[in-house]
Amino acid sequence: MAKKNNEISEYEKQALDFLEKTGAILETEFLGHFEFFEDDGFTRDVYKFTISRDGKTYQSRFGQSLVNSAVTKGNHKHWGISFHRDLIHPARVSISQYMDRLKTSQWKGRKAPEAYDILACLQTYDIGTFNDFCMDFGYDNDSIKAQKTYFAVQNEFEGLKRLFNEKELEMLAEIQ
Repeated sequence: MAKKNNEISEYEKQALDFLEKTGAILETEFLGHFEFFEDDGFTRDVYKFTISRDGKTYQSRFGQSLVNSAVTKGNHKHWGISFHRDLIHPARVSISQYMDRLKTSQWKGRKAPEAYDILACLQTYDIGTFNDFCMDFGYDNDSIKAQKTYFAVQNEFEGLKRLFNEKELEMLAEIQ
């Protein structure tokens, strides 16, 4: 559904309603612009997000879409920006240079993730065994990378189970 001016989309409304009904708070923090996925090949805006409720929290990272990171074929190669929050490679750019570059017209259009962007990506059900996971999602069960992904997805689900009951996880899964 397209937005007009300051209207929120139906998707965002679903996410905000979920947070309100459960009394959960979602906060995001910009970490930087770097490769998020293993073998990504593109840099993107990366955020840390925290969901808190009743004194409990779940934290993870969210890699923004390339479009909302204002990455285009032209500016990605042109700027050569790639840094991790803990390490800025001296051959690349400093944080201040990076922030200056973001002010140029080539980088306009950057957008922080909305609640929907994050909540719709979360693992809301048990993925079963590693073999089940590989069969369901097309991974090779003899892959270290697949095993790392499996454990990350499993940890996400366990983190959410600490915050939400089964009915609430079903409500979260219905955000689409």
